[in-house]
Amino acid sequence: MADTPMTDEEAAALRQQLAAHDAVQNEARKAANRAKLQPLVDLGLGGAGVLTCSSAELATALRTNAMALADLDATLPNLAFSTAQVIETIGDRVRSLVVQNAPAPATPEA
Repeated sequence: MADTPMTDEEAAALRQQLAAHDAVQNEARKAANRAKLQPLVDLGLGGAGVLTCSSAELATALRTNAMALADLDATLPNLAFSTAQVIETIGDRVRSLVVQNAPAPATPEA
């Protein structure tokens, strides 16, 4: 069976179908990426505003979502785990300093 060359119209139609298919696939990929980012966006990350969570919630969210972010950026999981550890360490140290620098308890007068 001999191959019949495509007409210009057939080639243009095929290119149009491929472009439409690519656009659908691209939108599906973007929707999946937005879903992966949403837990962090909900906490205020990625925006111009302030964080809307505690440092403990942020550290938990970073750890929980770190591996899902690898599909978007291979460096994000390491950054997320490192950042979560720093946030927790700073929180621990500040709590310790607060305890060390608390006012002395009042002594009852006789």
